[in-house]
Amino acid sequence: MLLVNAKAGPSSVHRTGLIAQEFIPKGTKVWRFMPGFDVLIPETELKGLSAESRTQVIYYAYFHLATRTFVLSSDDDRFTNHSNNPNTRPAGDCTVAVRDIHPGEDITNDYGELASLNFSQSNNHSVYMGGCDLGSGLFAGRDFRQGEMLFRFGGAIICNAESIAQGDGANNHLQIGPTTYLAVEPPGVFTNHSCDPNVGIRYDVQVYALRDIRLGEEVRFDYSTTTSERRWTMHCRCGSPSCRGIIGDFHDLPEKLQQHYLALGIVQAFIVQEAELAGVSRPSVLSTSSGVTRSMNNNETAARK
Repeated sequence: MLLVNAKAGPSSVHRTGLIAQEFIPKGTKVWRFMPGFDVLIPETELKGLSAESRTQVIYYAYFHLATRTFVLSSDDDRFTNHSNNPNTRPAGDCTVAVRDIHPGEDITNDYGELASLNFSQSNNHSVYMGGCDLGSGLFAGRDFRQGEMLFRFGGAIICNAESIAQGDGANNHLQIGPTTYLAVEPPGVFTNHSCDPNVGIRYDVQVYALRDIRLGEEVRFDYSTTTSERRWTMHCRCGSPSCRGIIGDFHDLPEKLQQHYLALGIVQAFIVQEAELAGVSRPSVLSTSSGVTRSMNNNETAARK
């Protein structure tokens, strides 16, 4: 359901589009999924519709890949056109203006990002997937203050053997125990690494701001704060002035950085226990690691293999 004054009209993007009828400031919620008004059509039910109805659904609805469901707006939002540089982006069950939108302007979104819309009302209501210099990343759907929780990683809990068996799929697994992983689901799966992170993980799956974060800023954590495998490394392309070049286990970090992360409380609980037993001053093993060194790709999050 549209939350702003906008209606279908001639578009400069593609024939007919959704046109703003008022000034819409950056940060304004533009559309929200409204049960009972907007329609969810499971993929399995599409074949039960008439040919004409199927054509309308496929043309006007977007396909939510995670739930295999067509989402059909019941108002003029269905005329929203695609843009590689959209002026709205998903944030939970809403779309939000990421810059000021003026009367007469097309309201646009990136169709590929709509998969991160969460109309099931989960806790991931304040982040969205978008394009970045690494391919895809996770972005703040609003301003956050330092210490505020942004979202919670979700997914199935699996063991080490199950993680390894998934091959490249293990790139999307977050280590939460010595032999336990979370098979991270969207939108959290798009979270990239940074050697100068603006968020950190507490209580195994909860993501907190390490400093103030602005709407539209990419959200990145340090993968090493969640990793203790003795065989995994990754070439880093985070672009931070403090980039370490190669990312590995928490125990491979310089002692000063280990102490910094421990003081912030953003190290997985099982790694904290290991550090207490072994001591944070243990020497680095990066140079002698026998693990496979890999490069960060578009959607690589807490990659564990």
